[in-house]
Amino acid sequence: MIRKTLSISLFFFSVLITDAQQFPITSQPLSNAYFFNPAAAGVQGFLDISIGGRQQWTGIDNAPRTYYFYANSALGKKPSKDFSYLSLPVSNPGYYDKLLNSKPKVKHALGGRAYSDSYGAFTETGVGLDYAIHLPIKEKLYLAFGLGFQVSNFFFDRTKGSVLLNNDPTYLQFLSGNESKYIFNGRFGVYVYSDRFRFGYSMNQLIPNSLSGETNSSVYQGLKIHHFANASYRIPLNKIGLTPSASLLYTAHVPLNIYGGLIVDYNRLFLVSAAYRNEGDLIFGLGFTLLKIVRFTYTYDFPINDLATVTSGSHELLIKFMLNPKKGSNE
Repeated sequence: MIRKTLSISLFFFSVLITDAQQFPITSQPLSNAYFFNPAAAGVQGFLDISIGGRQQWTGIDNAPRTYYFYANSALGKKPSKDFSYLSLPVSNPGYYDKLLNSKPKVKHALGGRAYSDSYGAFTETGVGLDYAIHLPIKEKLYLAFGLGFQVSNFFFDRTKGSVLLNNDPTYLQFLSGNESKYIFNGRFGVYVYSDRFRFGYSMNQLIPNSLSGETNSSVYQGLKIHHFANASYRIPLNKIGLTPSASLLYTAHVPLNIYGGLIVDYNRLFLVSAAYRNEGDLIFGLGFTLLKIVRFTYTYDFPINDLATVTSGSHELLIKFMLNPKKGSNE
């Protein structure tokens, strides 16, 4: 296979920076729901500590590469409905019935994340904090709202910033500016979920910060809001679970990124998955859980577009620690 380099391909430099996707993508949108949506903090029913990485377009130098770490959990303890140790059924049966049929309560959750995302001549490294509130709609159905902020550093590596056109206006703007810049930003999300159904929507990069030295240029528009939505529904068939899902990522002036897939799991311990992304990727995944505490999930993106001639595909690995699980928690 002929090895290509992203430096040579920076003929697309202006498109990449001005109008292209500026936010990491994933081939595991369900497992990584919190990473893209602050309202998903605390949804899992356990303390979720995750470490992951994605190598995109293997075989192309300076291709996108993402590493991330995050943790999130609902605060407090889930109220138990096991009141058998009480004498209430005899002494006060009315109050006992009230406890058994008590309505779910409002939940609060916190999350934190750190990440590094490299693409071409750019590297973004950041940390963020999120808060979510979960409002009960009815038994086992919640509506959550999440708000978060982050501080990140954008670094421009001049040694990787070569272009075919030396007078490219965006390239010249970055050469005239600082190599490193700190940026404050925020995000907001909503999440509706039950034991089987999930739907989330979030907006990331709410503040349109500029990365170049030119803030009023018609060529460079700065960071753009990224809209992320996903939905899934798990169908239990004895010990087999079928979970069809769909997600999309939208940014102004950029083609819509659409993902659709199916996960098949056995007793929530082993899973296989298949999906398709409209950019021209077939996605296959495998996962397994050890001791109901640690889950490993790997996905491989096989390109079926023009990139297939220069790359062998993309790889993503996620390791999830599921600590202090509540009864009935699921993903």
